Amino acid sequence: MAHYNPKLAGGWNHAGTFNNNACSMAAGSAAMGEIYTQKRALEFFDWCEAFRLSLNKMFADKAVPMYCNGMGSIFAIHFSSKPTRRKTDISAGCQALRPLLHMELLLDGVLVCGRGDFFLSLSMTDKHLARARLALEKFVDRYKSLIIQVLKV
Repeated sequence: MAHYNPKLAGGWNHAGTFNNNACSMAAGSAAMGEIYTQKRALEFFDWCEAFRLSLNKMFADKAVPMYCNGMGSIFAIHFSSKPTRRKTDISAGCQALRPLLHMELLLDGVLVCGRGDFFLSLSMTDKHLARARLALEKFVDRYKSLIIQVLKV
């Protein structure tokens, strides 16, 4: 941490909204010690994984080349029938379809990153995941033929 000491020559700058904010530090400490227990972390991980895997099953059942890569609360949807292991696995077709996925989900009230990344949080409920799943099902049903055509599967 001495690297960030502004009193030392050559110290590193570290800007941040909550730097040196005692209230944020107290909330973070309480969250990590009292709310986000090891038991809760394991339950949350399992819940997120079950959702991700259910999406992969839905994509497979609908025979659409889409796949959720990731683990736990962080995963990304790729336009591919198999896991994406490295950047070179991401096709031009996948990149071309991402803006469509992003905008369609936004129009359905589901916020994901433009790359198709999902970030689940502790405040989410089964209701939130059901809404995201429904939006993805509608997307697949509406655009399956286009996805297949773009990917030339």
